[in-house]
Amino acid sequence: MAANPPIVVIDNGSATLRAGYPSEPSPRVVMPSVVGAPRNKGVAMAAGMTEYEVGAAAVAKRGYLNVSAPVRAGVIQDWSDMERLWSHVMFQQLRISPESYCFVIGESMMNTDKHKEKTLETLMESFNAHSMYLGSTAVLSLYAYGLTTGVVVDSGLELTTVVPVHEGYPLARHMTTSTVAGEALTSHLSNLLQAKGYGFSTQSERELVNGVKENLCFIQTPTTASTAAQTTPTGFTLPDGQYIPLEEHRTACPEALFNFSVLGESYVPRCKVFADAGHDFVPSFSKGISWLTYAAINNCEASLRPALYSNIVLAGGTTLFPGVRDRLHGEVVQLFKEMHVGEGVLDIQVKTMDCRQYSAWLGGCMLSMIAMFKHLTVSRAEYEEYGPTIVHRKRL
Repeated sequence: MAANPPIVVIDNGSATLRAGYPSEPSPRVVMPSVVGAPRNKGVAMAAGMTEYEVGAAAVAKRGYLNVSAPVRAGVIQDWSDMERLWSHVMFQQLRISPESYCFVIGESMMNTDKHKEKTLETLMESFNAHSMYLGSTAVLSLYAYGLTTGVVVDSGLELTTVVPVHEGYPLARHMTTSTVAGEALTSHLSNLLQAKGYGFSTQSERELVNGVKENLCFIQTPTTASTAAQTTPTGFTLPDGQYIPLEEHRTACPEALFNFSVLGESYVPRCKVFADAGHDFVPSFSKGISWLTYAAINNCEASLRPALYSNIVLAGGTTLFPGVRDRLHGEVVQLFKEMHVGEGVLDIQVKTMDCRQYSAWLGGCMLSMIAMFKHLTVSRAEYEEYGPTIVHRKRL
């Protein structure tokens, strides 16, 4: 009987690609999901430059490269650049021979059937992979918490999604989404600073603002207000030495995550929740990520809701703001109370982990170590016999 092949887990994020081995506690490769090509190929060739750069090298040489991201809102848009990223990971970073490895690939809930087939086709045709498993990042993130039923609140660079999952199956028709995510919050902070006379227009300046957002901003709660005042600076210094105070912007920026209307009425969630009488339920406070969570749960069958409420988990880098868990828990409880006046509140729990920015990668590692995993993968022989559509049949 043939031995099981070694496994590599890859999570293709819009901002960051993570890759590594299930036997290791964290991804061995964490790199920007970007590819850069020289603006003038003739000059580049004459100067001995490479045909393209990927990851951190592309970011560092942005001045004379056209840099693009092959993954947008979690979905692969440029397959040629995606192949370049994967090639760099396999041959330069991990230094493996893909024909000897099984690949666990995380995929967005927004993926179409054609995208799933193209992923399998690319791994088999371009890299001659031994085998592959394609799994939903929402489900994989839930596995990272040791759960098979729950609600995954995932906020990354370009998209926030809330996905109910029952016994390992994502309930896609009850999923709620919003474009209020990391990129929108960075733009919001830039606009707030611009209103005070500070301009951040170039890509490098925008990256500076993004770093400030990630390191200094927090969600306003009684606990975070006192903690942040003692532990984090209230401003930042530019490379030229100019000091810029953040003041109220430290909370005003991420507040948009819980009040989408701050960014404009077009961002207000359109998903609805219907009360028992059949009319639309209207909460007493502004709609944001808490509303997406409540709507996703409440629109599921009533028998599933208790288990979903008690297993709300956070995933994605934009949920790393201090105070997100407490604010989300408090608002979901408040929504439940407002809609179920006079009733007892169900057990509502919001769970977190420190490394939730790569929870999907961790979940992929955990899945790959169970005994039945080898029966879930698409082997090269199956691909050659049935073609790319086999990917739809080999799922958990």
